[in-house]
Amino acid sequence: MMIAVINTAMLSERVRAANFRDGDDWHANAAETALMMAVAPEITRPEKFASADDPDRTAGLVFAHPVNRASLNGITGKPSQATLDQGRKLLAWMVEDLAALIEKGKAEVPPLPYSYSNRIADAPASPAKSLT
Repeated sequence: MMIAVINTAMLSERVRAANFRDGDDWHANAAETALMMAVAPEITRPEKFASADDPDRTAGLVFAHPVNRASLNGITGKPSQATLDQGRKLLAWMVEDLAALIEKGKAEVPPLPYSYSNRIADAPASPAKSLT
């Protein structure tokens, strides 16, 4: 059995585009807030959304900085733009795209036909290719 770790924000191009719409470095942005409105509305605070927007200040930086060094209020992005419909749509995409990725993975074959117990040294040498 093989296991993969998937960053759900990067699950597919459409999910990635939704997550990164309001910044490359985000936390509690429009997408994340919308998703929480769809899956756990009891922990969201809609009355605070309108005043919570805080821009991404990390463009062009080399290092990833903790949120307290990049945000005035712990948020990076625009939660004010979040809607329940967007959250439901994003969740549906995530479920659909993860299911497709799992099915693709189930059918995947390794690029070389060796078992986990084969060492590189045990593998047959590949024929030399001519450079001419």
